[in-house]
Amino acid sequence: MNKNNNTINLSHKNENGTDLSFSNMVGVGITKELFGVLTKDIYADSYKEDIDNVMVGLDSYMFITSLSLGDLFSDVSESKNVVSSAIFNIGSIDFNVLLQNLNSMSFTGDVYIIVVSWLKTISLEETINLEEGCYTNNLGDSYKVKIVTVNYICFFQELQVLSSCRSEEEQSNKNYLGINPIIIFQGLSWGNIVNLFKLHNITLYGGSISRRHKLSIVEYRLSVFIYLLGLFDGNKQGFYNNYVENLFSSSKYNRSNNLIEEELSKPYIYQYKTINQYFKLNFNKISLDNQIVKVEKEIKDLEVLIKSLENKIAENDRDIYIKRSYISELKSKMVDGISMKHKASLTGRIDKSNNVISDLGDSKWSYNKDINISRGKLLSKKGDYQK
Repeated sequence: MNKNNNTINLSHKNENGTDLSFSNMVGVGITKELFGVLTKDIYADSYKEDIDNVMVGLDSYMFITSLSLGDLFSDVSESKNVVSSAIFNIGSIDFNVLLQNLNSMSFTGDVYIIVVSWLKTISLEETINLEEGCYTNNLGDSYKVKIVTVNYICFFQELQVLSSCRSEEEQSNKNYLGINPIIIFQGLSWGNIVNLFKLHNITLYGGSISRRHKLSIVEYRLSVFIYLLGLFDGNKQGFYNNYVENLFSSSKYNRSNNLIEEELSKPYIYQYKTINQYFKLNFNKISLDNQIVKVEKEIKDLEVLIKSLENKIAENDRDIYIKRSYISELKSKMVDGISMKHKASLTGRIDKSNNVISDLGDSKWSYNKDINISRGKLLSKKGDYQK
């Protein structure tokens, strides 16, 4: 399995000569002030290489997450509340270490990891990358490891695919306590991730307050994965630093409606708000495109219906003309001297033909009524389409 490693060469120094590069901040611990200075300088200078390096660096900031799929794929059609558990992490993740640990442990089961990349998103890269590996635990049992990397747009468009990112046993046995899938959100703050879910009528929350003191399933899954990954390697301080981090982890920090001048003084926050607007516009565009396709189909269906009704009216007119010609022919045979039986037969056929003409007339009236209704709907739909 290829090692996922972000190398960041960007370096900025303040007036005191302090190195404000991403790599240095990973080492000393990032603060709002340090990050604000760095991003403000970059966006002010507008050097493409610097901006590109910042965007690459943002993928080093991530939330390793577990979601309650039962809540996510419930039968509730409107807004859904989904229990989530996440831990903030800075730096790259070496999935080869995960494989090595799995080979030496007694853990059983396939492992599915979904990486949602900020870098893929802002570079408009739509490809879905799949890495596959396998491990044999210390019991001699072999299992698969699958890592899927997508951009944010693809992730939210294909949310339903999450249910299939699990082992066969997890999908078939509801009582099986697996850990899949683990989702790694890169480059966005937790507040923006929560906001993107809300755009899809999904509210992420930490679970019931009355049971907050108990270990939830999503917390269990996330804890097992962190252990398998060897993320903190027994480093309590490292774990605590990520736990108390609040620049990325706050669910509200980037969602306030600040004044424009305050936003401009915090360009990093401004950029997040910009990407949120981009997502909203993108989702609105998708919705409008779907509506356009729907209206175009309705217009075509109405045009086909009107044409069909007009054809039926034309057929009725032909049938009425034929019946009236037939009646004229029958009447021409009603001459003096014909037998009563023959006269009665002619009269019966004339009456029957008149009844058919009457029915055809009623159908024609009904068809015309349907045409007028359909034309009214068509005019309305075309008006909607032009809007």
